[in-house]
Amino acid sequence: MKLVKSFQDKFVMAGQSVDETRKRTFLAFCIVICTPVLFLFALEDLLSGRILEGLVVILVVVVFSGVLFSLKRVMHMTWLYRLSGVLVFLMLCYELVIGAGGGFAFLWFYFFPLAAFYLVGNREGIIWVVGSLLISGFFFMAPLYYTYSFDNSIRFLITYSIVSVLSFGLEYSRNWYYEQLNHEKRMLEEALDEVKTLQSMLPICSICKSIRDDQGYWKKIESYMYEYVGTQFSHSVCPTCVKEYYPDIQLTESKKSD
Repeated sequence: MKLVKSFQDKFVMAGQSVDETRKRTFLAFCIVICTPVLFLFALEDLLSGRILEGLVVILVVVVFSGVLFSLKRVMHMTWLYRLSGVLVFLMLCYELVIGAGGGFAFLWFYFFPLAAFYLVGNREGIIWVVGSLLISGFFFMAPLYYTYSFDNSIRFLITYSIVSVLSFGLEYSRNWYYEQLNHEKRMLEEALDEVKTLQSMLPICSICKSIRDDQGYWKKIESYMYEYVGTQFSHSVCPTCVKEYYPDIQLTESKKSD
């Protein structure tokens, strides 16, 4: 937990909601892990004479670095999620068209549904994933530069669809449990408010006016107030009680006034 907290302090803006903090932490972790690997791939492409392919990968590394820099400084990241998603998808399409990595670079496509549903949610993620499936399927079936076998094309479309459905299910279940936790949290807060309201009500005897404390003991109101509040009482008699209980005193006082 301390490692995750230090990672968030370094790369994620503080003061965000739990869901936004989760997204930024996930994205920062992916970028920190993937950027060195992509850089090595770009270096290998450049040394092998595949200059354009290496430059495309370097461009993705630069975009990832900019996103990582923004996670701690930009308040609203949705537009940046979309922009980086478009750039990464274009890079994947380029790798797919030219048959990069000996025709196996399309394997990077399998990460796209996971990231799409996780960062932009299920509703918008469906649009991204269905669009990526149709476009990648077109490049597989109607190759512009590199020719894929029919068997590999069908296998990719089937497995990519399965990964997309599983990614949708994972994000849906996560959102459902998150909403349930928020609902239970609200119910708990309401219950605590009711407990506080009940605690603010003092059971008092309707005859002798003694108060029952939390342990169930009845105490005189003077003792109770002194013990829990620190209030001390000075005793006197109000005019109404003087008239009812001490009429002689009231009569004497009236004669003195005469």
